[in-house]
Amino acid sequence: MTHSQPLVIFFTVSSIIFNIHAQYIGKPQTNEIKAVLKHSVELKCEYTGEDGNGQFIEWYKDGVAVSTEKAGHYAVTTTEKESTLTIKIFVVNDTAVQFWQVKTNKPGYEEPSECRFEKISAIPSPQSIETNRANEKIESRQGSIRRSEDKAVVLKCIIEPKPENYDENEIVWEYSKDEESYSTLPLSVTKEGDKISIEHVKKFHN
Repeated sequence: MTHSQPLVIFFTVSSIIFNIHAQYIGKPQTNEIKAVLKHSVELKCEYTGEDGNGQFIEWYKDGVAVSTEKAGHYAVTTTEKESTLTIKIFVVNDTAVQFWQVKTNKPGYEEPSECRFEKISAIPSPQSIETNRANEKIESRQGSIRRSEDKAVVLKCIIEPKPENYDENEIVWEYSKDEESYSTLPLSVTKEGDKISIEHVKKFHN
């Protein structure tokens, strides 16, 4: 009679480390990011995992590293717990980017979905002022124009991008002497839709 030997089977399980507690949080937490042209935009990825290190590598736009772009347009600041991409001056070309993504060296979280941001849309807003002279435009807060006394001037507000159902009469014009307090237009200034006009410029219009 043959005695059967006990069959002992050993299972060797390779060591697999899952970052179960790894957690990334993208900010802003919205699927529809909007921004104003010529203003800054900030995208942030925070890591709240127990090990305290998100192992951030680089930010990408449509799969291309932002570090390869022209210097000065983007800024990236990174610590172990967060990485921030700042678009210093949001321009029309940035609205064409389909997605923004930060990548990491964290196994299983190389491209955390929480830190993938979709297309950024531009909010219609005043971007410049055209005048009644050809090729004369004010494109910054410090911009200025010159007129001789008693000459006429017309200022037209340029909204970009143009909103749907655009109504130029919704534009509100005010003036300020110190950029802190604002007042309604004086009687010498006429408003018509997206334009204001001064028929005879005087020194006090400065």
